[in-house]
Amino acid sequence: MSAEHRTRCPFCHTLFRVTDDQLAQAAGQVRCGSCNSVFDGAEFRVPDEPDLLADRATWSAPAGEPESGREAVPAVELPTSESVADRPFDVSSPEPESDAEAPFQVAAPPHRGDRMVGLLKGVAGLLALILLLQLLHYYANPLAQRSEGLRWMLEPYCGVTGCHIDPRRDIHAFRVVSRDIRSHPNVAHALVISATMINTATFAQPYPVFEISLTDVHGSIVATRLFMPREYLEDPDQAVALMPAQLPVRVTMEVFDPGEHAVGFEFAFH
Repeated sequence: MSAEHRTRCPFCHTLFRVTDDQLAQAAGQVRCGSCNSVFDGAEFRVPDEPDLLADRATWSAPAGEPESGREAVPAVELPTSESVADRPFDVSSPEPESDAEAPFQVAAPPHRGDRMVGLLKGVAGLLALILLLQLLHYYANPLAQRSEGLRWMLEPYCGVTGCHIDPRRDIHAFRVVSRDIRSHPNVAHALVISATMINTATFAQPYPVFEISLTDVHGSIVATRLFMPREYLEDPDQAVALMPAQLPVRVTMEVFDPGEHAVGFEFAFH
């Protein structure tokens, strides 16, 4: 049989008995039956004290005759230690101020399965985060083109991760404010078309593809051509920059002269 000791809860100071076998079950960790706190039962052991009431004892007057004017004190029998020290403790109504021994519970060590569940949850959360970041990287450009609010959030993200977001575009914001067509001064059977266009949007955007269509008297197209920015800008290096907002830009294009059938021309942007 293992030795029995006394230990005191450091939280509510309740005293109770505990054996070596009970302390060994959970590396000394016990749970107080009064306040439900867990503590090291071995660390807070109370030193064993001799039981002063272990044997029956009596008090009596000194031997011999009693002194004059005094009566002998009759023997008084003290209660035995069994009636006090070994009185069972009623756990249903503990007294907080007494040292009566209280029941305890051995604190169960963490279950291995619980640790595994926690680990799996952490791994699942990490994988979900990685998948979300991959989706943002792949769909950053279409999401930014669809919503300016998302663009505002995704541009800093792509600045760090390297994903690409195209500049804002509004093809309907381009306007031709003046135009002119004449014969080419140096090339036979060629025309020079000059125009001034403006970006009416509130933001700079890439230069558009310029389409010119020549039409006859019936409005039918007799000739058409697409011009890239580097072909119609006076400075081809300017084509890689953005067209500023609300500023007119002069453009020049050369086309083949389809003859007298072409009496008008139209512009379109792509």
